[in-house]
Amino acid sequence: MVSASEAFFDNLTVEQEFMTGVDTDKVNTYIEDCISQKDPLIKILRLASMQSVCNNGLKQKVLDYYKREILQTYGYEHILTLNNLEKVGLLKPQTGSRNNYPTIRKTLKLWMEDANEQNPNDISYVYSGYAPLSIRLTQVLARPGWRSIEEVLKMLPGSHFEERQQLPSGLHKK
Repeated sequence: MVSASEAFFDNLTVEQEFMTGVDTDKVNTYIEDCISQKDPLIKILRLASMQSVCNNGLKQKVLDYYKREILQTYGYEHILTLNNLEKVGLLKPQTGSRNNYPTIRKTLKLWMEDANEQNPNDISYVYSGYAPLSIRLTQVLARPGWRSIEEVLKMLPGSHFEERQQLPSGLHKK
């Protein structure tokens, strides 16, 4: 029997491998094992989605394999769930386009190998080496010179826009 802490660390290891780009282009044996053990479906979907997002989609045969295994193990009523994950882009087939995640990860320092555990000075300490994108964007936008990452911001999914806020006359800098 696997202890809870062992299962947690196995899961964490797989998540970290996805975030650092290790073996993201093939069927993950951990996900495969979780499906065969009928672990909670949300755990499977979360890991498969993470693998897809970090790899700019899954190879078609990998995506088909996950879908088939999930439907056969958890029931065909989850076909809608899988379809919805595809619609929002969390679970998608790879296209010929370049994977932007490694560039985003490096430029925004989303992954820190050497998180200082004795004297933590970065948010990545809290998340086992990962710094959430929302935190990094807030940090970058809060300091001058954020335009240096403008190209990386365009790589992020979704629409983007720029809006300038007018300061009230009493708050203008002298």
